Amino acid sequence: HHTHARQQQAMSAYYDFDQLATDAVAAFACYHASLALEWAMHTFSHTRTTLPVLNRIHKTHMEHHRVYSVNKLLQPGPYKDAGGAEVFVPIAVIIWTLGYLLLGRYGIMFAVISAVTLAVSTYLHDQFHVDGSWLEKHEWFILRRYRHFWHHGHLLANENMALGGIDTSFDKLMGAFVEVEV
Repeated sequence: HHTHARQQQAMSAYYDFDQLATDAVAAFACYHASLALEWAMHTFSHTRTTLPVLNRIHKTHMEHHRVYSVNKLLQPGPYKDAGGAEVFVPIAVIIWTLGYLLLGRYGIMFAVISAVTLAVSTYLHDQFHVDGSWLEKHEWFILRRYRHFWHHGHLLANENMALGGIDTSFDKLMGAFVEVEV
């Protein structure tokens, strides 16, 4: 019994378990906040407006839908970028900076988690449109690809807005999720 108590005492000297629990909850919240950010940015990109920044986002994203129209969803690689990074990255950096200024270390946590989430999501999205993508051998990829293709075929409905389809929670929460059959 004394040995176990000493081991716990030694571990607590290295780890603040209350802080670890707080950080785990914060990481979970940051991940879902990053999904919300991605979902909102993609939804805004489908909204016609005269507001300067949102108008540029819309025009850039609609160019993507023109290049990868319903009859040209799959094309030989590499992916043809319509300039999304030029529009979305500055906005993300502003949001990350505000997060840091308002939340300190948790703002940094949000920036890191959302940057990784957005990078993976963007990569998956790009691969959805590449004919012969190395990811085609995976069933999970094909399902997400078809959900995304549904989105391309139903622009006015604003359905399946989870860009890379990593997590469809916000589509489901906002009533925008449509299951597709492969």
